Amino acid sequence: MSYCTASQYADQFGETELIQRTDRDRDGVADTGVYDRAAALADGEIDGYLAGRYQVPLTVIPPVVQRVAGYLTRYHLFAQGRTAEIREDYLDACKLLKNLSDGTARLGLPEQAAPATAESSSAAFDAAPRVFTSASLRDF
Repeated sequence: MSYCTASQYADQFGETELIQRTDRDRDGVADTGVYDRAAALADGEIDGYLAGRYQVPLTVIPPVVQRVAGYLTRYHLFAQGRTAEIREDYLDACKLLKNLSDGTARLGLPEQAAPATAESSSAAFDAAPRVFTSASLRDF
C-alpha cells in the first residue's frame, strides 16, 4: 500500500492535477500505472530515510508521512515542468525526512532498537601463534 494513494493525492493537490499529470492516453481519466510508479519512487525515498529508526514499510501511516509522500509523488509526476514551488516542497519534505531519520523530529511510532556501534561491541580472535617474528627473521 502506498503512503499516499491517488485519492489522497487528489485531495491534497486536486483531481484536475492528478488527471493532467497521469492521463497518458488522453481519455480524461487518471492512469493508475503512471501514478503508482511515481508513488513507488516516493515510498522508496521515505523508507530509505526512515529505515534506520522505524520498521519499514510503515503499517500505520501518520498524516505527516502521507503529506510528505504527496509532495514527493508530485515531484516525480512533474519530471518535466517542475516549478520552483514543487522543488521547494520536495526539498522541505526531504529535510523533514532527514530530521525524522536522525531523531530531531519524531513520528510517535515505536522506534527500532539502535544498532550496535563499534564502541558497544567487541570482536574476539583465536589463531595459532605467529610463525614469523622479528626474532625468527633476524638472520635473513
